[in-house]
Amino acid sequence: MILPALKNQLDAFFCALKFLTIIPCPRHNLSEEKWQDSLGLSVLFYPLVGLVVGLLLCLCVVVFNSSYGAFLPSVILLTIWVLVSGGLHLDGLADCADAWMGGLGSKEKTLAIMKDPACGTIAVLTLLLTLLLKLAAIEILLRMNFPLWYWVLPPMLGRLAIFGVLLTTPYIRSGGIGEILSQRFSRPIAIVIVILVSLSVFSAGLFLAIGMLASIAIVVAILRALMCSRLGGCTGDTLGACVEFVELTALLVLCIFLV
Repeated sequence: MILPALKNQLDAFFCALKFLTIIPCPRHNLSEEKWQDSLGLSVLFYPLVGLVVGLLLCLCVVVFNSSYGAFLPSVILLTIWVLVSGGLHLDGLADCADAWMGGLGSKEKTLAIMKDPACGTIAVLTLLLTLLLKLAAIEILLRMNFPLWYWVLPPMLGRLAIFGVLLTTPYIRSGGIGEILSQRFSRPIAIVIVILVSLSVFSAGLFLAIGMLASIAIVVAILRALMCSRLGGCTGDTLGACVEFVELTALLVLCIFLV
């Protein structure tokens, strides 16, 4: 009983890692039903995937130390951060930016634009500004002297924010992976994970933890309100945009509290 349960957990973890990153994972030949179960269970491992991404960032910070200055390591760190996720969340942010401006308040137009693979001016500007803000924050943080593990917080909390949206917001696109994820993940376990990860942030200090968690909660609440008012729920693209905004928020809060 223990070994099959462990295998199911590993399948789910690798499913999450494969979906959210470009990190090579073992291949598993699963039936359609088992694959859907693993996919639903994989949502619970999203913060752990964020932890893996964060540890990779920590390694990069160690390799590209202060002797290289701050700007070049910042560019390298941001590049690796983007590449390891395959640009998945940035793609969602770009689609949302175009859709929100071009949708003109219409749910149908907004959803149609999100499906359009073309990238408009608003999307390009949104991506550019987001990446510039991240780059500036990373450069500031690389000049600071703080515990290395703090770099884990933005990617981990960014993926934890997906829980906050899925737990409180209906998924509106029928069919596809997103619907399976939203229907099959365990909400009680997700709530426990949110609490545990949030409590772990307090090891960074009381005021930093309160400031970061409060800021992220406000950002997620605003994004959720925008999703519900325009679409009546969330989509994969809006979840990706949420990850990007929360990561940026976490970086900015670190800059504010550590300067």
